[in-house]
Amino acid sequence: MYKKENLLIDFDDMLTYAYTILMKCPDILNRYRKKYQYIQIDEGQDLSKIQYELVRLLAHPNNNLFMVADDDQSIYGFRGAEPDCMLEIKEDFPDCETYYLGHNYRSTKNIVDISSSFIKNNTKRFDKIHNTHNAEQHDPEIIQVKDELEQLKYLVKTIRKMIKKGKIDIAILYRNNLSSIAIVDVFEREGIPFHLKQRKLSFFSHWLVSDILSFLKFSLDQTDQEAFIRICYKMNRFFSKEMVKHGLQSVGNKSIIDDILTYENLQPFQRKRINEVKKEFRRMGKMTPLKALQYIEHCFNYFDAIENYNEFRKSSYEY
Repeated sequence: MYKKENLLIDFDDMLTYAYTILMKCPDILNRYRKKYQYIQIDEGQDLSKIQYELVRLLAHPNNNLFMVADDDQSIYGFRGAEPDCMLEIKEDFPDCETYYLGHNYRSTKNIVDISSSFIKNNTKRFDKIHNTHNAEQHDPEIIQVKDELEQLKYLVKTIRKMIKKGKIDIAILYRNNLSSIAIVDVFEREGIPFHLKQRKLSFFSHWLVSDILSFLKFSLDQTDQEAFIRICYKMNRFFSKEMVKHGLQSVGNKSIIDDILTYENLQPFQRKRINEVKKEFRRMGKMTPLKALQYIEHCFNYFDAIENYNEFRKSSYEY
């Protein structure tokens, strides 16, 4: 109802509306069939049911469809991927030819053999034969750790051992860009030199992270003007522009909040609130990092301000 009232659609809506339009409007369907007479699909195992139905609809009646897919790589069921569509493709496209690409050019023989043996436990798949001309090398070693912190400790310990043995070319594979944040952080703390192939790691420079750090910095140093400028309107404490301007005139080691308290136009209730803010930051400066983060979230209601900001900017709060 909210989306309808505000003329909004999401990705699921794009797919379902597109399918409905094509089904109800033969003229539009025929227009796109003529325009796109040949259809190619990559990573076909990631198609959702509705995406597959759209493809089936557009491809008919010529069925000039070319799909590259691997049912053994279907890992996105949690977000709607339906590899069953691919397994039943012969029913929808009876004249299609299937080519199995079972030769592996990348991995060693023992890796290919182990992974092939493992994946065959899944009975709902195309039965393929995996092979390679590559020689056998080291078997994979499976390490079980308690949590992510233990995993990082194990990683650092193992790398230090390898460096001592003269091995300096070490590669670390991780699932996604988000996974690299903790690794980069621990390497920097431990003084381990590294090169990040994907340089788009913007987490530490993201404005939200900079805001959080500014809260922490100001709790430790109430003369930090740069930190105060970032957070003065994001702490839900009703600082006016005049108050902020007056406080930023502070010089030397004088607290910005103390300087705001000298502003002559302050009302008694405002003076009381500002004194409370000063005490809040002093308390926060003595907290553990976790407690301080919780205080920023729950007491300063920081994320309420961010949600309002994102709504104003029409950007994604969830992201």
